Amino acid sequence: MKQSAPLTVTVDTHIAIDRIELVNDSGIPDDNLTNEARRTFR
Repeated sequence: MKQSAPLTVTVDTHIAIDRIELVNDSGIPDDNLTNEARRTFR
């Protein structure tokens, strides 16, 4: 039985997003909590 060559797999788990912000913050400003059913991010 002949074995195949090793297969190297690299999984990049880093994201390129520096900042994410909740657009529809319903309540205290900048607490990042909302009661909105459809959240919107920017």
